[in-house]
Amino acid sequence: MFSDIQDADVVAWSAMIQAYARNGQLECAEVLFDRMPERNLVAWNTMLAGNAASRNQERAKELFDAMPVRDVISWTTMLQAFSVGFNISKVKNVFDSMPELSLVTWTALVAANAKVGDLGQALLLLDLMPQRSIVPFNCVVAGLCQHGYLDLALSVFHSMPEWNLAAVEVFDAAPFHNLVMWNLTVAANAQSGDLSRALELLTMIPEKSIVTHNVVLESLGKIGHYDGALKCFEKMPARDRTSWNSTLAAVTKRGHFGTAIDLFTRMSVEGSNPDPMTMASILAAFSHLGGVFHARSCFHSMVADFGLGRPSLEHYCCMVDALGRAGRVHDAKELLDVMPFFPDELAAGSLAAAAKVHERSSSGASVIDQLAPGWFTEEVFSWI
Repeated sequence: MFSDIQDADVVAWSAMIQAYARNGQLECAEVLFDRMPERNLVAWNTMLAGNAASRNQERAKELFDAMPVRDVISWTTMLQAFSVGFNISKVKNVFDSMPELSLVTWTALVAANAKVGDLGQALLLLDLMPQRSIVPFNCVVAGLCQHGYLDLALSVFHSMPEWNLAAVEVFDAAPFHNLVMWNLTVAANAQSGDLSRALELLTMIPEKSIVTHNVVLESLGKIGHYDGALKCFEKMPARDRTSWNSTLAAVTKRGHFGTAIDLFTRMSVEGSNPDPMTMASILAAFSHLGGVFHARSCFHSMVADFGLGRPSLEHYCCMVDALGRAGRVHDAKELLDVMPFFPDELAAGSLAAAAKVHERSSSGASVIDQLAPGWFTEEVFSWI
């Protein structure tokens, strides 16, 4: 039909090239492009975009270099072409050479860095953008989630320009609703205290995973919502160690130490092995309940039974606290002396407080006299 048109002008030629390119018939578009008596910028950009979409970077670069005139569309198309091929150095070169930067070009550069896993650079560029839309935020958030940086992803999510409208409005405005965005939206509602909305969104997610439930558990634990965390935990179709740890952290934070010990027992029965985070929660629970024997047993089992390696400073602090609460101040002081860490304010403060309670006994008075002067910061004094 096009061959029947007499004296076709540049607009007609360009329209036909666009039609072929959009339908994936790039070879036909190339034939017409080569036959054009006069080429305009639309035709050049169409061929450039077609080759970029087909991941034909070499041909796209040839066309780009041959263009007599380029506009922001030309530059952005070339930048996106290299971005699709994960050629971050060429993306950066194109970006630095651009005579005019737009929101689209900034977004393409942020997306390129996020795709190749250079999340530090993606975050830096996001911060440097003179103006932002939700798209670059989504790119960075998705990259952070894919690499396991959920807390940082949620922090970026909260900093979105639309966040002040409400998390659900950000979600509705997002160009794609993948599992990452679902998870973050649920977490955002939970951490803001809107539990009913978080649970409502949880039921709406088309494909739930353990990660989704864990996001809710962690969020509820951070805001101290014990009942909500326990309810979510009990409804989970499957659980992993993160599920147990998040729930244990939530119940111990609210002082439900008996519940924490019950959960730990269930965890063993269901065949999920503890990790150092699990043991810190259980040691804290036994400490507050006065179960120094059980705390000591768990402390030793970290290496002997679970192969978790050397206890951390946090684990030692829990044991010092357990011994101190049980009135075994001298034993607590001995543990501080032999542990492979310098006592922090929490450990020294726990011992000082226990010694104060039991100062009428000879062991308590002796320990107060023996405490190293360097331990007594203003924070430790507040414990006495």
